[in-house]
Amino acid sequence: MKKPVFSVLCFLGIASLVMTLNSCGNSDNNESKDNNEGVELTPGDTTKVDHEAFVPSINIRYVDMNLILEKYEYAAQETKKMQQKALELQQLQNKLSADLQKKQNDIQQKAQSNLYLSQESYEKDMRDLQADIQASENKYAKRAQDFDAEATRVQQALIQTIDNFIVKYNQDKHYDAILHKDAGAYFNPALDITQEIIDGLNAQSESAPATTPAPAAE
Repeated sequence: MKKPVFSVLCFLGIASLVMTLNSCGNSDNNESKDNNEGVELTPGDTTKVDHEAFVPSINIRYVDMNLILEKYEYAAQETKKMQQKALELQQLQNKLSADLQKKQNDIQQKAQSNLYLSQESYEKDMRDLQADIQASENKYAKRAQDFDAEATRVQQALIQTIDNFIVKYNQDKHYDAILHKDAGAYFNPALDITQEIIDGLNAQSESAPATTPAPAAE
C-alpha cells in the first residue's frame, strides 16, 4: 500500500517542479520580449539588446540637385553661357579642320597638275602642312583645356552656392539632415523640399556672385 502513495507523491512533486520551472521561464521570456520588442536578433546572437537604441527619431529632408540646377535661374544662366562656349569651341575645331583640309587639297591639286618645279618645293609645302597641323592641334587643345577648367569652376561654384544656401535655410528648419536625392534608392516624396530651395535661391539670384570669367582671347 505504501508504494502507490510514494509514487503519487513523487509524481506530484515532479509536476510541481515542472510548473515552477515553466513559470520562471515564462517570466524571463516575457521580460525579454518586453525589453526587445520589435528587435530581430541574428540566430546564435545571445547579446541582450536594448530596444530603445533602435528607435532614433531622425528628421530628414532631401533635394533633387539636377532639378535645382535646371530651375535655379542663376544656374540656368551660367549653363547657357557654358553651352555657348562649347559651341564656340566646336566651331573653332571645325574651322581649323577646314583650313587644314583646304591646304592639303591645294597641295594635292598642285602635285596632280605638275605645278611643282622640284621635289624640294613639294616637300617644303608638306613640311609646312605638318607644322600647320601641329599648330592647329595645340591651339585647339589649349582652348579645350581652358574650357574644361572653366566648366569645372562654374559647376563647383554653383554647387557651393546651393549647398551654402541649404545650410542657411536649415538654420530655421533645424532638420537633422538634408540629403541629395542621388544618395539613396528611395525617399518618401513628402520629404522633398526641392521647390522650397529653388524658390529661395531664385529670390536671391540677383545677388549671386559671378563665376564665369571673361572669354580668353584666341
